[in-house]
Amino acid sequence: MSKKVKDPAVYVWDMLHEIEFIERTSTQGSIYDDLLSRALLRAFTVLGEAAKRVNEQVQEATPQIPWQKIVDTRNFLSHDYEEVNLQKIEAIITDHLPALKTELLILYTQLTGTDYHAH
Repeated sequence: MSKKVKDPAVYVWDMLHEIEFIERTSTQGSIYDDLLSRALLRAFTVLGEAAKRVNEQVQEATPQIPWQKIVDTRNFLSHDYEEVNLQKIEAIITDHLPALKTELLILYTQLTGTDYHAH
């Protein structure tokens, strides 16, 4: 049975949804809280999985989005979880997610012709 390929806008929507979850959750307390950090790490994993599923054509057309870094982060969190450094995760949230969100919002609008927040 082959996996049905979805419209890339679906995966971009998923990525934006996870980023907004990360934004909300990271303000709820310390990232070093076990429950909070587990929720954030799961959201990063889903974010990376969605990025991996965006087709190559869209990825190549948007080199400003660090697709491979997002996927690599997902792979690291999934496979090398014992080496996760929460300070690096906190830096990603602060230093990289805002720009990524902006680029994904633009991409979502280009792919769908609608505003992400209209859904």
